Order: sequence, then structure tokens, then C-alpha cells
Amino acid sequence: MINYLKIDHFKAFLSTVEMAIDDKNVLIFGENGSGKSSIYQALKLIFHKQKVFDSKIPKTITDPNERKRREDDILASFNHQQSPLTDFTIEINNTPYDTFSTAGYDVSMISQEDIQVEDKINVVDLFGKAMVGIVNPTDFINNKKDTIVSLVNSFLKDYFFEGNLSVELVYDNPSWFLQVTDISRGNLTRNEELTAFFNEAKLHIIKLLLLLTAIQFNGAKERGEFLILVLDDVITSMDAANRTLFVRLLKDFFEEYQLIIMTHSISFFNMADYSFSTAYQQKDAWKRFQIEEHVGYSDVNERDSQDYAKTINRDYKNRSAIGVIGNRIRKRFEFLVGEVSKLLYTGGVSESNQLLGSIFAPKKLYYEYDVPNKKLNTVYDFVDELIAIIDADAGSALKTQLETVINRYVSGTELIKLRDILCEMVVYQKVSMHPLSHATGALPLSTTKEVERSITLLMMLEKQLNNLIGKDLYSI
Repeated sequence: MINYLKIDHFKAFLSTVEMAIDDKNVLIFGENGSGKSSIYQALKLIFHKQKVFDSKIPKTITDPNERKRREDDILASFNHQQSPLTDFTIEINNTPYDTFSTAGYDVSMISQEDIQVEDKINVVDLFGKAMVGIVNPTDFINNKKDTIVSLVNSFLKDYFFEGNLSVELVYDNPSWFLQVTDISRGNLTRNEELTAFFNEAKLHIIKLLLLLTAIQFNGAKERGEFLILVLDDVITSMDAANRTLFVRLLKDFFEEYQLIIMTHSISFFNMADYSFSTAYQQKDAWKRFQIEEHVGYSDVNERDSQDYAKTINRDYKNRSAIGVIGNRIRKRFEFLVGEVSKLLYTGGVSESNQLLGSIFAPKKLYYEYDVPNKKLNTVYDFVDELIAIIDADAGSALKTQLETVINRYVSGTELIKLRDILCEMVVYQKVSMHPLSHATGALPLSTTKEVERSITLLMMLEKQLNNLIGKDLYSI
């Protein structure tokens, strides 16, 4: 199974990204363009490099030297654009990807691109192009057509409650094509112009189910191989109800697989996390990561216990992975700063629709653009001005009322504590964490106190965030 993945200078990742997976299932959240597909492409290079080459190099290229040149060009295209002449590195389970033995692994991979719908869906091409472990799609369909059709129809009826829809695979020389029937529309049956007659979201689901069914019958279970399923944004066209049903299907039919699920939907990430961790009581079987996009590069932060401050502190005291302690502190601090940003602007909610709802709420947005100083004055400056006016007032009923309201807010000290922690942490980030993030080996003695203080500040920061939202979301 996959227990560790390290990527450097690869596509979205300019600097080293390490993911301690520990043979567990993985949920990864990242906005579009943040780097999800980079992780997907890295896994594809590890387990399906030849298929990557075959998809990009015309079959007419038969000269070995020319083919090798094309392959080198393809690999070079994965280098980070800021330094394209620097070759990327990928390690899996502490082994360079190009020397890692994939024998005994069955790694199926499905992306959003694989389930795009067409007016006529060639199932042989679908199984042949997708990375679902089918070597000869035509023979596979010839031998298992009835089994494939039966399971897809079962999925549609029992998991997605689409009892009116059914599928069939029909032979139209020289290939097999998808045929869809809707009994609620007078047994409407089509194997052409599908998008004109059927809902595209449902066609997406059908294509996805075809691929998942192929994985079930590709023979890997019988061969006793390590089973891994990687999914990249395959739920985009599903509504919320179908996404929940899809997670249940994964739980029921892919329990033997190591699942790696990537999504740009924070709602789906949260729902899947809750479903697997709480409803299905599989919390200890999952790792959760979030991709953070910065200017010119991306980073990956673990949302679980690996880089919580207490765990970092434990590893530091045990001298475990001491050479990367600075990088772990820096990454955790950057993640928590992002959480502070959400908290200050929208009350700490993390659902994108809630964030936008808070911003778009029918309330006035108070600010002033200070033209002489070329800066935006916020509500903080507004309150300071009000206090100054109140203080200048000799004494009135309005002054008393305003002072009462302001004092209620002034009495809250949690944000002040938060600010003080951040101010101190920023100094350590600049003078010690950033240099340590790019260093290897043992810590210099001169930085020991700085590291210990940084870890203490991280724990204080987590505590303050938990106090402010009334939940223990940021620590263990």
C-alpha cells in the first residue's frame, strides 16, 4: 500500500511536499488549480507511466531514439514552470518513483476527464483509456457483459434510486456502445445522441459506475494484489444527495481498497469526512489533507494529528524527524493563519457557501479608503474614531449607552491574545522557521530555544482558536 509520498519541483509544487499516508485512506481538499491534479499526475507516473507515454506519443513513432526523446520531453513537461530545467523528483514509500516496483499493485484511477459524456459512448474506448486495470477491453466485455450490465443497473437502482433508468451494452461493429433506457418516458431507448435525450449529470454517474464496475471485475482481487483506488473530482456533476449515496457505495464495495479521494468541494470533503469517520466509524482508517495555494507555488497540510502542535512537540522531544521540524512548524502556522483569516471575517465557518453567505449578507460593509495614506481603514479604525468622539463628550445618555456597548466588546480578550501570539510567531517564522524549512540534518544548538518557543506558540494558537469557535477542531 502507499504509506509515504514525496513530491518536489513537480507541476504545482515548487518545494518539497511530503504526505505521511501510513497505509491509510486519504481525503484531499484543494481549490481548482491548487495542485490536486499534480498529486493525481504523480501517482499516474508511478503506476501507469507507460500509459502516460502511450497517450501522448503517436503509435507511428517506432524509432527507439525518437521515442526516448519524446518520453524525456513528456517528463520534462511536469517540471515546475518557475524552473523548467530542474528535474522533478517523486518518492513513494521512500523509494524514487522510477525504481519503485509496482509488481503486486493494482492501482485504478478515475478523474473527472474520464467521465465526460459524449453523444455516443464507446465502452471499449472508455475501458481502454481509463486506468481501471483492463488490458483487453473487447475481450473483457465479451466475457463479462451480462455481469457488468447487472451490477451497473443494481448500482443505479439500489444506490442512486434511479429505478427508471437501465443500461445495456450493444454491439455496433466494430465496438461495444452504451445504451440507456428510461421506462418513465415510454421506454425511451438510445445509444446515440445521449446528451440530447438524457440528463448529463445522470450520464456522468453511469460512466462512473461503468468504470467502478470494471474495477470490481478486473481480476486484481483474485490475484491478491494491493488494491488502490484514486478518484480526482469525480463528483463535480452530482447533487448533494447523490454525493452522499456515492460515498455509501464506496464504503460497501471498496472496503478492500486503499482509497485516495481528491475534491475541490469543501462540502463534499466535509460530508465524506463525517460519513467515513463518524457514520461508518472509520476515523482511524483515514488521513485528511488540505492543499494551500500560495503565490507561485502550492503546499500540502495535514488536517489530522500528524502536524498538530502536540504531535510536533512530541516528535521534537523524541528527536523524531528532527531535520524537518522547522518545515512542519512553518506549515502548521500557515494553515492556522488561514483559519484565523476565516474566523475574523466570517466567524470561523469553512464551507465556501457559508463564507460567501456571510460576505453577501444584507449588512453594511464598513470601511474607508484613506486617500492620503493609500490604505483601507477597516471597522477597527471606525471603532477607534467612535471611542475618541465619546471620550471627548462631556457626558450624555448617548455617551453612556455607547460606552456600555463598546465595553462589552472591549472586555473580550481572546482576539487580543490571538494577535499577541501571531505577532511573536511571525518573528520566529522569519528568523528561524523559514531557514529551517530548507535545512536538513540536526538542529543547530542556537535554534533550540526558538523551536521550543515556536511549538509552544502553536499550541497556544490552537487553544485560542478552539476557544473562539467553541469547538476542538484544531488540536488533539
